[in-house]
Amino acid sequence: MLVRQPRVLARLAVLHSGAQLDGLRRAVATLRADLSGAVGPRVVDAALEALEAERVRLLAVEEGAVLVEQALSGVRVVPSL
Repeated sequence: MLVRQPRVLARLAVLHSGAQLDGLRRAVATLRADLSGAVGPRVVDAALEALEAERVRLLAVEEGAVLVEQALSGVRVVPSL
């Protein structure tokens, strides 16, 4: 059913990517405290680096999803240089 509803799919993509970013931010904020004593600082640092890479990827996904949603809604975007 949703295959024929691109505006619904675009909206879901925006919501999903936003929720993923929220969860990632929460993980970054609490990771050191959550893992204190369970793993070494190098492991935590490596995890935080991986989360930063994932944050960059998710921001691009979210931006793309927003642009698709806007295009499907008839919003015209003028690229800036």
